[in-house]
Amino acid sequence: MTRINPSTLTITPVNLLEIVEIIGEAAALAMVKRYGGQRIRIPALSNATDDHPLAECIGLDTLRKLVGLDGGRWMYVPKCQRSLLDARDREIVTLYGPPHDVSVNELAERYNLSYRRIEQILATTVMDDKQESLF
Repeated sequence: MTRINPSTLTITPVNLLEIVEIIGEAAALAMVKRYGGQRIRIPALSNATDDHPLAECIGLDTLRKLVGLDGGRWMYVPKCQRSLLDARDREIVTLYGPPHDVSVNELAERYNLSYRRIEQILATTVMDDKQESLF
């Protein structure tokens, strides 16, 4: 599962971390996946209903938490592309190694990437993680 990590502030926008504190990580990720890179209008409390698009994305109770903070205002939802790609690459490396031992072909199919791209991700990430210091 993709995670938003506060230790990655260089790649995770600060306003997203604030959103995570209010509505939780799962709901924030759902917003990023659905609305990333867009400005969205947070409805007023009277308009926060089950059929509101944001309620369908993150749930009505979670939307009401967000409305309590910024109801009736516009909010930019960051795209977080770099952070999400880094998290995807870490997932791929984790699944490739023990105890999962998922094959490169299965990873390529699962993540809709080419066999070659999976190999590049594995080579880069594994080399970075296991390379010993010369000094």
